[in-house]
Parts: sequence; structure tokens; C-alpha cells
Amino acid sequence: MIETRHLEAGMLQHVRHLVRSANYNRRTLLNPSEAVSLGSAWLRNEIAYASRTRRLSRVLGVDSKTVERLFAESMEVLEYCKERLEQHSTVLPGLLNPNYAPVLYAAIRVLKPNVMVETGVGSGVSSMFYLSAMERNKMGTLHSIDLPLENEGLLPIEKRTGWLVPERPRENWELILGNAKRELPALLKRLGSVDVFYHDSDHSY
Repeated sequence: MIETRHLEAGMLQHVRHLVRSANYNRRTLLNPSEAVSLGSAWLRNEIAYASRTRRLSRVLGVDSKTVERLFAESMEVLEYCKERLEQHSTVLPGLLNPNYAPVLYAAIRVLKPNVMVETGVGSGVSSMFYLSAMERNKMGTLHSIDLPLENEGLLPIEKRTGWLVPERPRENWELILGNAKRELPALLKRLGSVDVFYHDSDHSY
């Protein structure tokens, strides 16, 4: 019964995201060539959503029930991020897609890293999921690098990089504002070793 409720909650989040995504991209859908590209991306997402439990279970070496339980845990964080973003912004980060964020959360819950580094923060959706997982693990520190984005038009007005993360998880969070090309080598030298690295900054060569 509990597992069924968890699955229903996850599916409801997924359907909500599809509706929000369609609304956000409604102008794009009017252009035939762009609509085909967007439709293809949606199809890939649906395939990924359908197979995410099995694939993550295999990659992390845990059973499917464990993965589903961790997905269910992440729903609270997903809802928190969605509500905060809807209050302050019309932009819906890709990580609010139930395909992605719960996978990040479940991975950190299973891997239990002591030291994690991420490049690319923005509002802090991914950071929030990592820190919440670390809080549940009762271990781990997250070191994040991103540019100060408050004047770049990429964040809600009067909000700064990482604004989504509340005070409590920040105890285990080091936010470094600067260019990752410069800041990352210095950070790695200081840390010595890293258990998990997540790249979500500039994706160019």
C-alpha cells in the first residue's frame, strides 16, 4: 500500500511537470520544426522515466525497492523547490523534471560521499537535493562553484546564486562564487580527493 502511494505520488509529479513544460513551451509548439525537436526530447524523457528505477538499481547495485523508497523521499524536496520557484520565478529548471532530481538524490543517498563537488548552481535546485540527501545520510560536505548570477537575468529579481537553499543544510555547504576554470583547480588541490563530482556548468568543449 505504501509503495503504491509512493509510485502514485511520483507519477503525479511527472504528469504535473509535463503539463508545466507544455505550458512553458507553448509558443515553441506552434513552430513545426521546433515542435518535432521538442516532441523528440519529450519522448526520450518518457523512455528515461519508464526505465529509471531499473537502470539506477543496476548502476548503484541496490534493489528496485530501495530505489523507489529513495525516490519517494525526494518528493518532499522536489515539492519544496517547485513551490519556492513558483513564488519567485516563471522559469522551470530542467532538474524539476521527476526524471532527474530524484535520481540525483537517490544516488547520493546510496553512495554516501564524504566530499562532493559540483560546478553550476544557479538557483540551487541540484544543491538542495544533494544537501538534503547528505542530511539524511548524516554525513557529507558539498562544495559548489558558480558565477555570481544575480545581475545576469538568470535568477529571480533580487535573488543570488544558490538562493533556494535554506539555512539548515548550508552548514555542510561551501558555495564558491567565481569561474570554475579558475576556482576548480584550486579547490581540488585543497580537498585532495573527491568522492563525487557533478558537472552542470558550461557544457561547451
